Amino acid sequence: MLYERVRELGRVHQIEAFGLNRENFRRKTVFGVQQFLSNRGIQYSNKRKEELIELCVNAQDLHMAQLESDEACEVAIENKLRTSEGDLPKPGNLTQ
Repeated sequence: MLYERVRELGRVHQIEAFGLNRENFRRKTVFGVQQFLSNRGIQYSNKRKEELIELCVNAQDLHMAQLESDEACEVAIENKLRTSEGDLPKPGNLTQ
């Protein structure tokens, strides 16, 4: 129990150190909050600011990193589709 509390306090301190706690998200504009979510690949359409803030806090709690550039993402996808038996086709290229 004590270990969990120390770990939790450390995480809260770390989040506050980077200025990413709930109150700081509230100070941002809607565009700023949307940018934070977009940089992490999180969809946010048709959400109110409080819902956007909740998504930001959840993303922060999950330690979601910013996405890489499109080119880097393509390379990462290709690497994940590579097996010892050859490359799997990209899902977007599959036909029925």
